[in-house]
Amino acid sequence: MTPIDVRQFFLKVFKDTSSYRLKNNIKENDYLQLLIQLKEKYSEANKNLNEIWFNKFTDEDIAAQALTFFTDGYETSANALIYTLYQLALNPHVQEKLRDEITTGLEFTGGEIKYEAIQEMKYLHMVCEESLRKYPPITYMNRICTKPYDLPTVSGGTYRVEVGMSVVIPTLALHHDPQYYPDPDRFNPERFSDDNIQTRPKSVYFPFGGGPRICLGK
Repeated sequence: MTPIDVRQFFLKVFKDTSSYRLKNNIKENDYLQLLIQLKEKYSEANKNLNEIWFNKFTDEDIAAQALTFFTDGYETSANALIYTLYQLALNPHVQEKLRDEITTGLEFTGGEIKYEAIQEMKYLHMVCEESLRKYPPITYMNRICTKPYDLPTVSGGTYRVEVGMSVVIPTLALHHDPQYYPDPDRFNPERFSDDNIQTRPKSVYFPFGGGPRICLGK
């Protein structure tokens, strides 16, 4: 539940911003503009409907979507940073190796942190991936089956997943399965070296979920 004053604050921000843009015919290339256009399109498409419960796409609905986008974007990133720093504190040898890579990388940019330089820091990427393995922001995924699928079982048979069935994918359990991640409780960035990644299926690593409904925080 969100406190009423917080809801009112975000609702006012949305109303004021959207009203100003519509009044002055301002169109920006951002998420809020997409929501404004969605509301206009929805209202136009359903203007002849009499059902009040169906013909409502309110400012509250749009503000809620904007707030969800905002919270999903920063909460997952903040938690990922916290857990990564925590593991670096517990594993000074990893911290030292990462520090050396960052220090060396910044020598080529005159000490300036640039996107291109960060992209070249492979060990930094491995550290972040391992942190997300141990502490995935999305601990499970819910999906609805759209096509019949025969799921292999441990006994060697199959289990038919029918259309419409709800499927829960336990991300946290997959990330700590010793079959794919030996000694899973140990923080080991080397799991995500190019060679080691090839030793396991791609379907056992989903820190942000997967598919078109992947977490916005990614």
